[in-house]
Amino acid sequence: MRQLRAAAPTVKQHMAAIRILFSWLTEKGVLAMNPAREVKTERFSRTEGKTPAFVEGEVQKLLGAIEKGRRNSSCRRRP
Repeated sequence: MRQLRAAAPTVKQHMAAIRILFSWLTEKGVLAMNPAREVKTERFSRTEGKTPAFVEGEVQKLLGAIEKGRRNSSCRRRP
């Protein structure tokens, strides 16, 4: 049998789906116990997200562009 290797987050997601399936089967009485409940996966926690943080000056530039767009907009609400 061929064994596949996967990243820790992928394994955790797959195991979560398997646990939910077996839990549902146990609740419905199809199985007497959940065999996946005690299966342990590799611990994984992401210390850094995939979305990069703003660098110096980017927030001001973004807010300035929004403000400039509001002033130039022809769709302004009239009082």
